[in-house]
Amino acid sequence: MHVLRVYGTVQGVGFRPYVWRLATELGLSGSVRNMGSYVEIVVDGPSSALSTFLQRFPAEIPPHARIDAIESREVDEAVPAGFAIAPSCSTHSSVPSGIPPDLALCEDCRRELHTQGNRRAAYPFINCTACGPRFTIVRRTPYDRAKTSMDAFALCADCRRDYEDPLDRRYHAEPIACPVCGPAYRLLSGGDQYDGNDAFSMAASLLSTGASVAIKGYGGFHLACDASSPAAVASLRRALGRPYQPFAVMARNLAVLDTTIRADEGERSLLSSAAAPIVVLPRCGESGIDPGIAPGLDTVGIILPYAPVHELLFSQLQTDFLVMTSANYPGNPMVLSDEDVARHLPCINHVLTHNLAIVNRCDDSVIRSGVFIRRSRGHVPAPLPVPAHDAFVAFGAELNNVMAASSGGSCLLTQHIGDTSNWDVLEEGMRALDRIMVLKDLRCDELSRIMCDLHPSYHTVRVAEEWARDLSLPLHRIQHHEAHAYAIVGEYGLDEALCITIDGTGHGRDGAAWGGELFYATGRPEETMRLGHQEYLSMPGGDKAALQPLRILIPLLGEVAPTVLAPFFAGGRDEVSAILAGARLRPYPSSSCGRVLDAASALLGLAYERTYEGEGPMRLEACARRGTDLGMAIEVEDNIMLTGDFLRRLAEERHRHRPEDLAMTVHCSLARGYLSLVDEHADLHLPVGLSGGAAINTIISRVIRSGIEERGRSFLPHRLVPSGDGGIAYGQACVSVD
Repeated sequence: MHVLRVYGTVQGVGFRPYVWRLATELGLSGSVRNMGSYVEIVVDGPSSALSTFLQRFPAEIPPHARIDAIESREVDEAVPAGFAIAPSCSTHSSVPSGIPPDLALCEDCRRELHTQGNRRAAYPFINCTACGPRFTIVRRTPYDRAKTSMDAFALCADCRRDYEDPLDRRYHAEPIACPVCGPAYRLLSGGDQYDGNDAFSMAASLLSTGASVAIKGYGGFHLACDASSPAAVASLRRALGRPYQPFAVMARNLAVLDTTIRADEGERSLLSSAAAPIVVLPRCGESGIDPGIAPGLDTVGIILPYAPVHELLFSQLQTDFLVMTSANYPGNPMVLSDEDVARHLPCINHVLTHNLAIVNRCDDSVIRSGVFIRRSRGHVPAPLPVPAHDAFVAFGAELNNVMAASSGGSCLLTQHIGDTSNWDVLEEGMRALDRIMVLKDLRCDELSRIMCDLHPSYHTVRVAEEWARDLSLPLHRIQHHEAHAYAIVGEYGLDEALCITIDGTGHGRDGAAWGGELFYATGRPEETMRLGHQEYLSMPGGDKAALQPLRILIPLLGEVAPTVLAPFFAGGRDEVSAILAGARLRPYPSSSCGRVLDAASALLGLAYERTYEGEGPMRLEACARRGTDLGMAIEVEDNIMLTGDFLRRLAEERHRHRPEDLAMTVHCSLARGYLSLVDEHADLHLPVGLSGGAAINTIISRVIRSGIEERGRSFLPHRLVPSGDGGIAYGQACVSVD
């Protein structure tokens, strides 16, 4: 008899039914069961059949399953005849079995959804072992219906028969349901309630007439409106107070994108994958999508219908495009319940909702050019490799934050949390951390250390300090940009690398705000070296410089600043003069790449104020794609990029060249400046990684990549985690400590 312990993503993906079918086909006896921390397979039979099973079993697993490790032993015991799926039980282990992410509607269920006469036709919770909610409904392991929010719905006789039939694709599909026994949608509108098909008909009618509708999905609510209607889009912007922030757009299918969006085969595959992320794509026309979806930008985030509710809405709509944006005011968590909508979004009068509880809030993932902007639904809680095997938690940074729990050489990142300077968001982050610790089967008394950012004022740092004090654990404060570098080293499993980190700001080891750096990184803080950086520029008013980037130019322009910049400030020359005097008295030095991009965007008249994170750099990049590089250089002296001189020259040239050409020049010059820093350390012939929020800029990353490869070095972009602050917790988890 062979006893196998199988670790990995082997729950909720049809793994046990697969093992049953294979063992039964080969005439073997035994059982398979969820053990919480792993799946146990007991198998016995003729040696030839056993050998075939052991060869085929790892190679033919279901498409969404993943095996990380198999422990095997032989036991001299008898096994009863027949093969069974045994009841689950829970064990404690440092290597837990993975819970799969939520999976987009599969083709089999999509076909049934639209087939008249099928008992699940038009049922908005249709699913099987290949699709449906997983992470968003699970409370704890092992992944069984009783441990999910589906436990509120008792199976009817027909669903019970499907669930217990080993030949049915819904065999042990834990969220299985039908209109008789499962959750249901209703529409709340103007004091009226519509149920069943009427709810979808009325919701489609409202969307068609320009209304905004809150729609409850797998991981929370979205706000939807007709993306082809300028009036509908403008109305939603006014309601949410998001005047310029780009909205994601859900397209009916891939075919309707052909005249609107440029997408290569890889991007089209991403859109239609089981993860179904938002993919940021270039626009090639205005057909079908209102330009107000993404003001000032030449890209739009596209997502395809991934849940039955989306399919049912489009089946009754004429438009091919819906705005599908997270339901929240800027800076707040996405709402989860009808009560949350009423309390936090009183501007929304129509709510398409359901009665299945969401256990884990989960925003849509966002990908651009193969790099995560946000890693969430469809990917969380898939484990990631880390070098350390001890148990610890990492609290990440502050903006666009995630947190992490790690043990046994693997790490679970939370779903996207957001801006933890908002206390409500921080509390949501703590709930998310608690949840992944449960899913990882990790207790606080097993932790050996706590990881956090170096910044003294982050809320996450204060919570980390409380945990370290209460649990009597060492607290390791990791510099923000070094964590970006460690994430690159950890992703690629390297001993050492050079890493360019470019973003907004992070607290530096010298007390300045860093944000444009070149590191030699090994994963050990004591061995990591800052080899070069952008020069320190004064950021008048600190954080105000990010919100009003023209402030950055004031100390650079010096005595001429009150004359040149007075028209852009409410207080005119007097306000500019006061800012200049304050900058000289209290300089706030920063080497931030993001602030230079902000300043250039303001200087070229593209974004004088920031209304959402990254607005200036995003508008600058969109402008640059219509321009030509003028070949200006950023000088490098003593491993420092002289960006101040460059901005002053840019100010002098702004009336002599097109904004498009100057915008392209800014990007190319910064990229070439970083290549010059790398050249200063040609003796360190190592791979070169690129990380930080500005690394999603396609122009900068393309020029750096080309230059690195021309120099005969390997270029390392992020693959597993976001290049921005959503990757900081992973970088902290990749730090080796004694």
